[in-house]
Amino acid sequence: MAEKNRVFVSGFDFGTTDEQFEGHMGGAGTIQKVHWFNKGAAEVTFSSEAEANAAVEQLNGTTIEGKSRPMQVSIQSDKAKKDSKKRKKGSGKGKDSGSGKGGKMQMMLELMSLWYGGEDDAPAGKKRKGNAGEAVQDVPAKSKLVHGLALLLGRPPTKADMTWSVEQEGGKHVGTVSLPSMDKSFTGEPADSKKGAENLAAEAGLAALAGEIATAEAEHKEKKDKKNKESLAKLKAAQEAKKAAKATANEA
Repeated sequence: MAEKNRVFVSGFDFGTTDEQFEGHMGGAGTIQKVHWFNKGAAEVTFSSEAEANAAVEQLNGTTIEGKSRPMQVSIQSDKAKKDSKKRKKGSGKGKDSGSGKGGKMQMMLELMSLWYGGEDDAPAGKKRKGNAGEAVQDVPAKSKLVHGLALLLGRPPTKADMTWSVEQEGGKHVGTVSLPSMDKSFTGEPADSKKGAENLAAEAGLAALAGEIATAEAEHKEKKDKKNKESLAKLKAAQEAKKAAKATANEA
């Protein structure tokens, strides 16, 4: 069964990087996992149902900075139910099976059904070119730093806001992450691989910015809670108005 803290995101530009995507989505809350379906669709797991709902409310129809295509964000369970119904209608033999457009659509629906319903220990989604973001159990330090930088900047970070470099020293890799917009850079401990070096650099950055990120996160949460309360109040007011109008119509 799909979890309510997961959202389905699609429609964004194929050339979107992990940092750009996670930076944009991270504006709604803490990302626990990203599961890529293809270059323009992914499932994002947030740390809570409230954050997933905030992502739908705040990010649906928005465009990642520097890109042109607006994204569609919906609660994963709702999307899964719709695709499940479509899959049932298209099952069996006939024009929709086999090769051609019908066969491709059926195959896509089956893949999406497996992807949506998969447990955390299921095989990860197909890896896209230039992307290291298959299904991740533990949030990588790089993703945490992207989220933290988004909080500090008050907007999704771009490539220019975060640059990475790795150098070899004594058979090891040493990574450095630079944050030009904050005029800061952090170097991690030596690692056996380039990816490991980048994550250790990210950990160094997270440790140094921990206090600032915690403050920004608290402020962000306060603003988000206030906005959610206002949205809930508007919804209740609209429902009451609808009930009142219906009661008046019945009395007439």
